[in-house]
Amino acid sequence: MNKIKLVGAIYCLVLGLVVFLILPLPVFANNEVTASFAVPLVISKISASSVNMQSDTISWKTNDDATSQIFYDTQFHENIAVYRYSYPIDSTLVTQHKLQINLLSPSTTYHYRAKSVATVGGTEFVAISGDYTFQTTGEPTQRWILRWSVWRWER
Repeated sequence: MNKIKLVGAIYCLVLGLVVFLILPLPVFANNEVTASFAVPLVISKISASSVNMQSDTISWKTNDDATSQIFYDTQFHENIAVYRYSYPIDSTLVTQHKLQINLLSPSTTYHYRAKSVATVGGTEFVAISGDYTFQTTGEPTQRWILRWSVWRWER
């Protein structure tokens, strides 16, 4: 029983040395890392801010420099190509994205999704967020004041 344990321990030690000493050689040739791997592009920390009657600012982060684009509509769509509105692609490569959507309808709930694209070594990585919503505010304060002053004037 002890011979089996000893042989197993020696085998693991030899295998570990082979992996440690031989496998890294092609990776660190000429003191340069030559390994390649792909990490998917990920969208995180998406939020809507500065929401008012006719505009909204959408921001999010990506784990690599990427483009920015927003798709939005008054209803959710599984396919982003079906959304009624889309913000033009901002091709500036950033990790912190921020786009302002204008000309929205007041007192309306909008569904939105962010899309970012990064190109690494000729390979395109696309990330599309899940569904989020925001609601624009109601009528502007000036309109209420005007209505109140007209009502008061007629009295």
